[in-house]
Amino acid sequence: MAELPPAKKAKAAESPKAGVGAAATSDVLWGYRKTVKERWPHLPVEQIGQEIDKCYPATLQMRPWFDRHGNPALSGADCNKRVLVRAQKKYMKKIFERGLSMKDRSTPEGFEADGPEKTKLLGGKQLAMAFYRCVDAQPEHPMVKKIIEEGYPVNMRTKNLPLDVQCEIRDSSNQFHDGATLSLQECLQLVPDVEADWHDNKPVTSRGAASKGEYSYRALYSKFVKENYKTHFDKW
Repeated sequence: MAELPPAKKAKAAESPKAGVGAAATSDVLWGYRKTVKERWPHLPVEQIGQEIDKCYPATLQMRPWFDRHGNPALSGADCNKRVLVRAQKKYMKKIFERGLSMKDRSTPEGFEADGPEKTKLLGGKQLAMAFYRCVDAQPEHPMVKKIIEEGYPVNMRTKNLPLDVQCEIRDSSNQFHDGATLSLQECLQLVPDVEADWHDNKPVTSRGAASKGEYSYRALYSKFVKENYKTHFDKW
């Protein structure tokens, strides 16, 4: 059987595996729709990232691009499966010109899975997939060889990272570049949770409440969304 090129091997590794690992455990304990806001209900939204770093600390590691069998060692986590071909092609051009530049972007985030050589990415996935495309296109390119030798810098988190924390790290990581930013569909999927949270926590208003200004229903709702779901609806 013919060997698949690295990019196709990486894409094949993207197919989700049901009922395994931290995601399945998190579903049982928290429910699939559990959010970090519910996990830490008393924390301001701007402190949640600090709490994640405290509870699930990260260590910067240079992760291998390939395992001992020559298969891609980096792939998206189950919550980070979207493929953005246009973004990857844009990254490819930059990689061939100047390598993996981490300037003006957050450090990739991930965790170990399926063995010590394997890395599941929560942030920096599109850049990694773009590099595998570079390997397919020009395996002998000097920049490609150099990057393979150096590895991929990743902030590695604990193995048992709960699904809601994975999603928060993914969303936070994707705010800082033009890769896998949140899609409209992903934002809309959060609407039922936002609505339920609002109805549980909205301030009591009288029938004569202001219809305009900072104390109107619309203004109070907008303030609530921006304070509690800043990474998803910061321009709501």
